[in-house]
Amino acid sequence: MKFKRTNFCKPGKYSLDRNPQRKAAASRAITKERDSIPLFPELLKHQTAEERLDALESGMRQWHKEWRANRARNWREARRRLKELPRITQLGVLRAWNGEGNITRDPEYLLDMVWGIQHRGENPWTRLRILRQIRLLGQRRLPQNAANAIPKLLHPSNPYAEVRLQNRIERRMGIKHK
Repeated sequence: MKFKRTNFCKPGKYSLDRNPQRKAAASRAITKERDSIPLFPELLKHQTAEERLDALESGMRQWHKEWRANRARNWREARRRLKELPRITQLGVLRAWNGEGNITRDPEYLLDMVWGIQHRGENPWTRLRILRQIRLLGQRRLPQNAANAIPKLLHPSNPYAEVRLQNRIERRMGIKHK
């Protein structure tokens, strides 16, 4: 399976530069907070600019750990649900995922694709066929009236499915909207 690289997952990315501007901003924030509750100084979260910067840095590190854990959990869940599908459906999903469909390589998109198959009855092979027809229309390798023969890309209960499909076809064909 192909995955989307995340550029901001570098270990040293979340260390704050302790430059004079950042320290001055932290001092101003503490002064503003101190002035907003002058009667209760014990309610202040941070007493100095260094404490505030340390707290911000640790919060950023904590957020990064949680984000990575959540992303890994989503990948595991997506793979587990993909393995529950019949083999022929798995092959269709993998083919769409690995390059024939325009899909962002995030676990949320894979989960959505598998969920659509399980709960809305979508067929990955139909989706691939429709995308191929749209691609051929854009390359002018199908007749113009073939656009009417392309079924709805999304589930028929979605009222915007036909509009979205028509917009996609027009974008592929190079037609500009007014």
